[in-house]
Amino acid sequence: MQDNRVHVTPTNVVVQTRESDTRPFDWTVPAFCVCCCCCWPLGVIAMVYASDANTAADHGDFEKAHKSATIAGVLTLASFLCGVGAIVALVVIYRT
Repeated sequence: MQDNRVHVTPTNVVVQTRESDTRPFDWTVPAFCVCCCCCWPLGVIAMVYASDANTAADHGDFEKAHKSATIAGVLTLASFLCGVGAIVALVVIYRT
């Protein structure tokens, strides 16, 4: 008598999109806004990094684009916080 056994092993198909395959957030407009309204030196640097991120994404280098976009976002936030801090400091100084 033959021993016929069927071995079934489960297979999982996982489809993942890497973060580096997608275009990063465009920080150009927020960087321009904080450049005009908050702390312009950091805003200008943020606009440069945002432009670098867009150029890298246009050329398909999504890893560099994500790094530049992250730096642009951090600089945009830092510029905003510096501007708010300066306004709060001025209000405190001139109210006393």
